[in-house]
Amino acid sequence: SDIINQGSCENEFSITRIWTATDDCGNTTSAQQTVWVLDTTAPEFVDAPADITVDCGSIPAVEDPTVVDNCDNNTTLDFEEIMDIESCEESYVITRIWTATDNCGNTSQFTQLITSVDNVPPVLVGIPSDITIDLNNGDVIPIPPNLLATDNCDDNVEIILDIIEDPFTDGYLLTWIWTAIDNCGNMDQGSTLITVLEGFDAQIIPSNPTVCLGSQFEFTAIPSGVDYNYVWTSSGGSFSINTG
Repeated sequence: SDIINQGSCENEFSITRIWTATDDCGNTTSAQQTVWVLDTTAPEFVDAPADITVDCGSIPAVEDPTVVDNCDNNTTLDFEEIMDIESCEESYVITRIWTATDNCGNTSQFTQLITSVDNVPPVLVGIPSDITIDLNNGDVIPIPPNLLATDNCDDNVEIILDIIEDPFTDGYLLTWIWTAIDNCGNMDQGSTLITVLEGFDAQIIPSNPTVCLGSQFEFTAIPSGVDYNYVWTSSGGSFSINTG
C-alpha cells in the first residue's frame, strides 16, 4: 500500500510503500520503501524583454515575460519598477524587475534595463525676418517678440534673448539672438538682423546752385556709410536721373 504524507508545500511530499509477504502457515514479513518528492527547482523566464535604449517619451508599456516551472503551473509573478535620473531630467534608466515564485517558495528574478536619452534639440518657432528701419521716415524700432520652442521631451523650454548693437556712420545694426535650451542642454539658435537708419549724411553737389531758365544742370549725391534710395522732385521743368 502507498501512504502519502504531505510536506511543507504542495509539490513536496513523501510516499511510503509497504509490502507484506505471507506464507501458507500465516507467517508474514514486511518491507518498506519511502520515496521523497521534492521541488528545489526555481521557475524559469522565457520570452523576456531585452534591454533597450529609447528617446524620452517613448518608454514601452510593461509586458510581463512568460514563466515556466517544472511543477507549478500557476507561479506567482511580482513586478517592481525603479527610475534612476542621470545627467538631466529626461535622461534616466528604468529598471524593471520581475520575481517569479512557485508554490514551494523557489524564486527567480529577471531584470530589464530601459535607458531613456534626449539628444534632440528644441526648435524655435516664429523667428522674424531681417528688416531695415528708417527713423527719418518715422519708422519705429519693434519690440522683440517672445518666441516659443517645441521639443520632443521638454514642455517648458528655456529661451534666452541677447540683443547686440553695432554702430555705423548713419545708424546701427541691431541683432536679436534667441537661444532655446531644453532640460538636457540641447540648444537651438535663431537671429533677426535689424538695420536702423538714424541720420541722412550725404553731400549734394552743388548745394545751392543758380540755374538759368532752360539750361541743364547736374546734381551729385554722395552718401556716406550706407546706400540710400533718392527721390528727386522739381517745382518746374523736368530732369533725368543717372544712377551709374
